[in-house]
Amino acid sequence: MEYLLEIKNLKTHFNTKEGIVKAVNGISYGLKKGETVSIVGESGSGKSVSVLSIMRLLPPYAKINGEIIFKGENLLTYDDKKMRKIRGNNISMIFQDPMSSLNPTIKIGQQIMEPLLWHHKVSKNEARHKTIQILTEVGIPSAKERFHQYPFEFSGGMRQRVMIAMALISEPDLLIADEPTTSLDVTVQAQILQLIRKIQEKRGTSVILITHNLAVATMVSDYIIVMYGGRIVEKATTEEFLKKPLHPYTLGLLNSIPILKSKKSLNTIPGQPPNLRELEEVGCPFAKRCGKKMSRCEEENPPRIELSDTHIVYCWLYE
Repeated sequence: MEYLLEIKNLKTHFNTKEGIVKAVNGISYGLKKGETVSIVGESGSGKSVSVLSIMRLLPPYAKINGEIIFKGENLLTYDDKKMRKIRGNNISMIFQDPMSSLNPTIKIGQQIMEPLLWHHKVSKNEARHKTIQILTEVGIPSAKERFHQYPFEFSGGMRQRVMIAMALISEPDLLIADEPTTSLDVTVQAQILQLIRKIQEKRGTSVILITHNLAVATMVSDYIIVMYGGRIVEKATTEEFLKKPLHPYTLGLLNSIPILKSKKSLNTIPGQPPNLRELEEVGCPFAKRCGKKMSRCEEENPPRIELSDTHIVYCWLYE
């Protein structure tokens, strides 16, 4: 099985004054060309840190271990100069907040052109032409005029489209979208997701989508990965995820979704997410909040249970 990206036992820990924060604690998964995988979970589960580890966009006090195999090479062996050639070229990222991710003092066109000028060494005229082309492709009207405008002249949805254009201008093999629909209304959310899907199908780009919105994840994904406490607790195709969710945490997430016109009380997961500085080396990170826990859940790491070629769960209940 040939993967574009393969994560092997990835651990990302932060050395802080208060102690070691185990943000990502040994995750593994693979992504083929043209596939979309969504990583879901509560805030603090390690979703964003896991993809920032791929991009190597973490502070110096972060320690990354494991393997990040991209097109057959381990990115963790790359020095800074070699990683700069990868970022924005082979791997691009749409960051969480379009309001603060764009430079307010530089015109939109110049910001989108930068990856082309940096990585592909094209002329400014050629870069300008391609920028106007990609602005049109992502649904920005009057692209020639918009090219010369500043971010404050764009709405939130339009700024997100600009972020997508910037990420796609170099035609990357892998696109990472970190909460790309945050702070956008429902209509614009649907448009942005449809746009990412359309461009992905056209270019064969692989996508990692980070989200806490299960509706968004099921709308666009081939696979869904559920993270909790820095670990993967379940991975399945979208169909398996919806038809046969297994891990107690996955079930808790799905049961927490409000149902229109329902008079039932909204279900919640009891307790609070774990403090990542106090996580034990052994045991299931969800054990303290789980209504089905057994004594061994806190004493031993849960086994990897392969229910099918595409459905994996880490839980003692299915041993």
